Amino acid sequence: MELNHLTGTAIFHGPGLDWKYGNTIEDGQEFRIGKLRLTAIHTPGHTDESISYVLADLSTGQAPVMVFTGDALFVNEVGRTDLYGPAEAPRLAANLYDSIFHRILPLGDGVILCPAHGGGSVCGQNIADRDESTLGIEKSRTPGCKLETGMSSSNSRPPNAWKYRTISARWRGITWPDHPAGRSAGTTTAHPCRVQAEDRKRSSGD
Repeated sequence: MELNHLTGTAIFHGPGLDWKYGNTIEDGQEFRIGKLRLTAIHTPGHTDESISYVLADLSTGQAPVMVFTGDALFVNEVGRTDLYGPAEAPRLAANLYDSIFHRILPLGDGVILCPAHGGGSVCGQNIADRDESTLGIEKSRTPGCKLETGMSSSNSRPPNAWKYRTISARWRGITWPDHPAGRSAGTTTAHPCRVQAEDRKRSSGD
């Protein structure tokens, strides 16, 4: 907001929330910076308003070169889908599945992946320390990118969404009630962010 007031620069944000300021960015909206083209693609799942940006170097062609995935896809991990609580997690998990498998990975195996966070972030359980990767590497190595869902071509939603969701939500044994382990062993109400924050505080001696 300060930059907007000082420079008049436009503010853009993703859809799905009533921001009360700025402009909602459209899916497919383009921005040019010299010979570079940034294309916004809606990639909800971690949150409803999540946006990724696909970079093309027009001096060498139209094909994507890099994608900034925010919190949808990290190096060695996918984004958490529990931020709105257990009741909303199945919907967010299905959206994230669509975002990763139908919007991000189809960009091409050679496209460079630049996520918003690296190792140590609480936005994913097993984020690697590397700052970048490629979509091809993540497709072959990241558990969340190798799920077998038994999907049919007429159904774009994973039929067993909890499998996807708990990849991100399984922190220190935390499970959701519709997970078989949760039904048999009970669930915990501890929030993953708080659990890890408390662990870090204890380990640092604060």
